[in-house]
Amino acid sequence: PAFADATPVQLPETQATALRVVSKYNLINQDNGALVSLAWTTPIPNGGPVERYLVAYWPQSDEECLQQGTETNCRSYQEFSTVFKGTAGTITGLRPATNYFFVVFSGNLNGFERVGSPILGPVETSMLPGAVTGLQVTSITDTSLTLEWRNPANPVPSKMRLEYLVIETGVLIQEEVSCTTPYATCPSTKVWTGLSAAFSYRFFIYTGGPNDPEV
Repeated sequence: PAFADATPVQLPETQATALRVVSKYNLINQDNGALVSLAWTTPIPNGGPVERYLVAYWPQSDEECLQQGTETNCRSYQEFSTVFKGTAGTITGLRPATNYFFVVFSGNLNGFERVGSPILGPVETSMLPGAVTGLQVTSITDTSLTLEWRNPANPVPSKMRLEYLVIETGVLIQEEVSCTTPYATCPSTKVWTGLSAAFSYRFFIYTGGPNDPEV
């Protein structure tokens, strides 16, 4: 029987540009809850078409392995990768407060080019502090209320937001506290004044870390 010739799909020969970090944050109270959002661009393709991208990443602890030119023996490099169709993506499941390296490969249905973009790193993932615990009312009058709580220890917060909501009116009162200097620690007590026995209140305490939203 006769077979028609088929032109094989070539691998791309074009490497993506260096990655850049778009954002990074951490899902609270998850051991592998750090996320890093990355973006990159690809020049006009050479060789085969570029249809997808593979982002490989590894912790700094594996960097010595890679510098020895033994990528095939680096467990993280082989196992930790994510495929994206566009030129941006979010890597999930990272360890908080850990340095990682990232590289992106251009690819198509036939596979991925083997050179990859310039390596980005080390990029330290973020780590949000945990929530306060033991929140309780320790004293109360007709016009004031004292709250006490325990702050998380690892990591300690670098900022806090204290709030109370007047349930009947929907009014929300906020107070921001910064505790980033070596001699500043976040408070573990707060006296709210100007309250009224005629209203009901709900109290909130949010902790935050550097460059991260409060949680």
